[in-house]
Amino acid sequence: MSYDLWILPAEHCADASAAEAHVAGEWGRTGQAAAQAVADRITARDPGDDDSGFLSCSPLDAEGDVVIVPSPFSRIQAARDATLTEALPAGFAVYDPQNGVLLDPRTAVDGVMTSRTEGDYPVITPAAVEHLCGRLRVDDFLIVETGPEFYCQTMRQTYDAYDVEYRDGSAGRHFRTSVDTADRVAGLMTAWLRGGPAAVREDAATAWEKLDL
Repeated sequence: MSYDLWILPAEHCADASAAEAHVAGEWGRTGQAAAQAVADRITARDPGDDDSGFLSCSPLDAEGDVVIVPSPFSRIQAARDATLTEALPAGFAVYDPQNGVLLDPRTAVDGVMTSRTEGDYPVITPAAVEHLCGRLRVDDFLIVETGPEFYCQTMRQTYDAYDVEYRDGSAGRHFRTSVDTADRVAGLMTAWLRGGPAAVREDAATAWEKLDL
């Protein structure tokens, strides 16, 4: 059994259902050149040995305009890094069906999303942030980082209590608040992602306090 990542054209990834339907429709078709080129570049990144190889089977072959990237569970992060590095710049989206995370190059922001349960994604999209916020369980965290000392993070403390913090370049600009729903967390984190600290501070219903670290 492997951990799969699906590569598909961005125009077919409006949501997870659309992505799943498109992949199912492409199965068994002759691989298209653009998709096969991405598959070949990912294959070339794989060391191909038992200790550090990240592909469960190699070489990868496109199915129509789709590429399935299977990985051993122990090498998920390496497979994810290679897949996103090659697929998104080529205009392809990446869907992680195990976690329901859909990464669309049209909304991608440089940075890293770090989840307690799902590991790292070396790119950020608002839709993925919203989805991961909705999956948080008690004691789970999510960090969205766009550069050194620039990040927004959350931790679910109880059923209806989430801590949210953002750091704006230094310890002197580190602020915290608490909210009661995953939707409010996602709203703050995506606002920060799109507009920075000024955007989250526009939310009159949220009181931020400066942290002395």
